[in-house]
Amino acid sequence: MKPRLDGDERVQRFHRLHDEGRVYEPLGVVLQRLCSELAAILPADVVSVYLREQSAADEDLLVMRANYGFTRVAVGNVQLRVGEGITGTAAELGRVVAGEADHDRFARVEGLREERFPHFLALPILRHGDVLGVLVLQRAADDLFSPDDVTLASACVGAFALALRGERARRAAAQQARRGEAPRQVRLKGRPLVPGVALGRAELLLALGRVDALSETPQGDEVSEAFGAVARRLGQRVDGLMESVDETLAAELGNVRLLLLDERFRRSAVEETQARGVSAGLSALARRYALAPLQTASGPELDWLERRAAEITALCRLVYAELQHRPVVRPGGALLLTEAPGGLLCLDLLGRRPSAVVMADPMARESLGARLLQHAGIPTLASVGGLFAWVREGDPLLIDADEGFLHVHPSPELTARARATGDAPGR
Repeated sequence: MKPRLDGDERVQRFHRLHDEGRVYEPLGVVLQRLCSELAAILPADVVSVYLREQSAADEDLLVMRANYGFTRVAVGNVQLRVGEGITGTAAELGRVVAGEADHDRFARVEGLREERFPHFLALPILRHGDVLGVLVLQRAADDLFSPDDVTLASACVGAFALALRGERARRAAAQQARRGEAPRQVRLKGRPLVPGVALGRAELLLALGRVDALSETPQGDEVSEAFGAVARRLGQRVDGLMESVDETLAAELGNVRLLLLDERFRRSAVEETQARGVSAGLSALARRYALAPLQTASGPELDWLERRAAEITALCRLVYAELQHRPVVRPGGALLLTEAPGGLLCLDLLGRRPSAVVMADPMARESLGARLLQHAGIPTLASVGGLFAWVREGDPLLIDADEGFLHVHPSPELTARARATGDAPGR
């Protein structure tokens, strides 16, 4: 656990915590920063934020959306039902719940190894009596939460509520603007990853886990054939890149190729989709692979397994798109993503000729996906605050990855100026 701060620094960081909750950045980025700060202020070994969300099957879920203390792959993959475990109980009752790993409501999450941090403090994040999520704090076996800790943590919940309220306000403002007679021109700030200026209409990546025409149980050979088609296509992309990339990138592409040849994964995909349906089955498979590394791995091995788990998630999405006979993005479209794409998804993009890639979350420049986008020269923006509040599928966009701005419904003058430069591809 982090060392305890002295009184003055603790007070100063407590006040700064609420300022951080008001920052206009992607919600996931803000929540992640708040978790790290609260871990230092309290202190705590683990700080997690679970947001209340409805699943495609209308289940009332709590999904981990930010965390300090666990590995990054837990975010988005750890899910609990309202009423399940200490976290779910806090959401169900709308009040603070403290407990231990032997609490009768404790629900073990496979892979998290929470027995290392058996002392729990779960605090609901409330707005007008509604539970928006739960803030969960954990400590190691030799460090109980005191009454003063509970008081301080309760005061800190307000910073997380501020962040959620700000996100809701931005979404409400965007919806209000859409009710007007003319589309509202909006400029959003992002972080340039690959330079360039592009025009294109917004396209969204198909989401796993939703209820749609692919909820029914498929034939096993349908899923296997879709996996084979994706593997062949991406394998050809790898072959085409090998002679034009450096040795480091070539080695990483070689590792990606091994994943495409993994027959065990193909069999698991068939089994899960036959048991649950295509969408739910692939979603469950992706979560299982994401959490599996947490059980025994550590250090460099854990880093490698985390990257592999991210590629498994991308592969599940590509198989899903293949089964729907829908490309990830059409030529000239601007692909919008919530999280940073892995190498497999970027490999697929190289043959799709998108005008640009835009994402809400940050993306590491040294990641395989970022280097592939750089190699292809596809203008890319990351860390775009308010992306999904202001942009809907089909909206015209101007992506300025030179200056770091996304223009939604750009003016005719701005569009003409971009076209006049001669480097604004898209439609």
